[in-house]
Amino acid sequence: MGTAKAANLITNGSFEVDLVPSADYTVYPSSGAPSLTGWTVGGVEVAVVNTLFNQAGVQFPAQDGDQWLDLTGGNGNSATNNISQAVSGLNVGSVYTLTFYVGSASNNSLFFPSTVNVSLGGVSQGSFTNPSSTTTLQWQEFSIDFTPTSTSENIAFFNGNASNNFVSGLDNVTLDLADNPVPSPTVPGPLPLLGVGAAFGLSRKLRQRINTAQANSNRIG
Repeated sequence: MGTAKAANLITNGSFEVDLVPSADYTVYPSSGAPSLTGWTVGGVEVAVVNTLFNQAGVQFPAQDGDQWLDLTGGNGNSATNNISQAVSGLNVGSVYTLTFYVGSASNNSLFFPSTVNVSLGGVSQGSFTNPSSTTTLQWQEFSIDFTPTSTSENIAFFNGNASNNFVSGLDNVTLDLADNPVPSPTVPGPLPLLGVGAAFGLSRKLRQRINTAQANSNRIG
């Protein structure tokens, strides 16, 4: 039987908790109401989009469930737009995998291929671009393995788009223990030292036996 996978440590990773109107979206500003469950909004704003929403000939289906997050927001497209979440209960030294999907679409007018920037514990993990340029939002999976140095780490996603690109999709964010963690190096303990001592003792006894046998041989001769 297979081993059950650990529970996702991210709260509201598919942005389904706060329901938005069908075929529409809701803007979540960095200050004021409404607030986005599980996440802190930074920059200007972000938006949660319903899977049936469409604009300028582009369809915007979710990757998971019925909703997804647009880091460009509704009107305040800014490179500072971001969401972050402090994840607690981590095992220091264990390997975790952060998985997420970046959504991209293009009509060569308002929407172009999307980029999301990621940081863990305040350290940039790079930019993740979905090059899809169809008129239906396409999703690409990305993952990052990391080893926490604290029981709580801050995970943040930033809008990586240019100011004229109005879709930067994010959906289905998960954080789990890695399936194949890198083994920790083995530190030599006291047992090998005891083994060396025992070997030294046996070697000394063997030499004593050889010396005794040689002495007896000389006497017989």
